[in-house]
Amino acid sequence: VVARLHLRGHVNRRLVLLSSAGRTPLPFGAEVRSSEGTVVGDVRSSACVPPDRCVAIAMLRREIPDHAQLLVNERACTVAPLAPTSS
Repeated sequence: VVARLHLRGHVNRRLVLLSSAGRTPLPFGAEVRSSEGTVVGDVRSSACVPPDRCVAIAMLRREIPDHAQLLVNERACTVAPLAPTSS
């Protein structure tokens, strides 16, 4: 990772916040998929926020943009950054 940061200037993955409707947390380790079905990351932690919203921290490929629509176990999720990033 250190060599990749030094040579390329970035790593290939980033932590993001996923938001979805529902009352059940997204399962730890669940695959996050693009609308085309490609695996783009995985869920690291999840919790539900009353009344019917769930949020999760996920590690996604760097090229997945903020506000992208993704799927976790057939559940629609939206990407939000955890912190501002510089491009």
